[in-house]
Amino acid sequence: MKRSIIQLGGKTHVVSLPQHWIEKLGIKKKDEVEVTERGEELIITPKNNHGKKKIKMRIKDENKRFLKHLFLILGSLGYDEVEIELANLGLVPLLHETAHEFSNFVLVEQKKTTCIYKVVSQESKEDFNYIFEKCFSVTQSLADNFLEIVKTGKFKDLKSIYPLEKTNNQLTTIGQRILIKNGYEDQDKTCFVYVLLWNLEVIADFYRRSCFFLAEGSKKKKPLSEGLIEIIEDTNSLLKSLVNLSDKSLIESFMKLFDKKAVIGDKMDAIFKSGDYEEIIVGHYFLDIITYIQDCAVSYLGILYGKGDE
Repeated sequence: MKRSIIQLGGKTHVVSLPQHWIEKLGIKKKDEVEVTERGEELIITPKNNHGKKKIKMRIKDENKRFLKHLFLILGSLGYDEVEIELANLGLVPLLHETAHEFSNFVLVEQKKTTCIYKVVSQESKEDFNYIFEKCFSVTQSLADNFLEIVKTGKFKDLKSIYPLEKTNNQLTTIGQRILIKNGYEDQDKTCFVYVLLWNLEVIADFYRRSCFFLAEGSKKKKPLSEGLIEIIEDTNSLLKSLVNLSDKSLIESFMKLFDKKAVIGDKMDAIFKSGDYEEIIVGHYFLDIITYIQDCAVSYLGILYGKGDE
C-alpha cells in the first residue's frame, strides 16, 4: 500500500498508519512504537504489543499423532492463544500432556470438548541472546552425556538424559517465537538464525532417537565398538566446533569443519560394512546428526558473514 508523506514544520515528516493494522494489534493513542532502520526500509513494531496471535482448530481422532508436535509448532510460529475443539474427550489427557512439553502454554479454560491454552509469560527481545547461547549448551550437554553413558555400556541409563532433549525443544521454540515476533538484532540475518535453531532442535531429536533405540528398542548388551565410539566422539567435537566459528578467518574455519565431516564419513563406512544391526542403526542416526551440523554451519556462516559484509 502507498502512503503520502506529510511535512509538519521544517524537518518533521509524518506518515499515517493503516487503520486495520492499528485495530489488529490493539494500538492506542500515546502507545510507543519501535522504528528500526533496515537499509532503505523502516520497520515499525509496537513496543508494547497488545495484539495477540490466536488460532482455532479442530482435532479429529485420526490426527492424535499430530498432537505431539502441535504446541512446539504453534509456539515457534509465535501464537499466543490456541483454542482447540476435540472430536473425542479421550484426547484431552494427551492434549494436556503435550501442552506441558512447552512450558509457556497453560490451560486457562475448558468447556466440554474445547480447551483454550495461552502463553502466560511473554519473552522479550532482550532474552534472545541468553536463550540462543543455552540452545547450544543444552544440545552439547545432551551429546556429552550420551557419549559418557554409551562408553560404560549401561544403555538403560540413557533414559536419564531424555529431559535434556525436552529442554532443547522448549528453548529452541522460545527462541523462534522471539524471532517471529521481533526479528533478530540484524533483521537481514533473522532467517539464518531461525533455521539454525530449527536444526539444533533436529540434532537433539536424533540424539534422543539414539538414546531410545539403545535403551529401549535394542537387544544389544555389549558396549559399542571402538570404531563407533570414535565416530560419536568426532561428531560431538564437530558440534562443539560450531561455537568456535568466528568472523576472523571465517572461510578457513568453515572449511576445517567440512574436512572433519569428511573424515567421519570415511570412518562410518567400516560401521556400515560390519553387519552389526544395532551399530548400523546408531551409525545412521549419527550420519543424520553430522548432516544437520553441516546445515547449522551454513546458517552460522550467514549469521557471521552476512549480507553487506565483504
